[in-house]
Amino acid sequence: MFHKLSDIQSKNIGEGTRIWQFCVVLVGDKIGKNCNICANVFIDNKII
Repeated sequence: MFHKLSDIQSKNIGEGTRIWQFCVVLVGDKIGKNCNICANVFIDNKII
């Protein structure tokens, strides 16, 4: 589930991961399965 007010640029996000409002996930990021990224988080480029 990705909140409609988040900016998700990466296509490498695992199944079951939830990303809440006002988050930014850049294009080079890789996020695993079943993660919970709470509101107002910026994940810098090329983070695994």
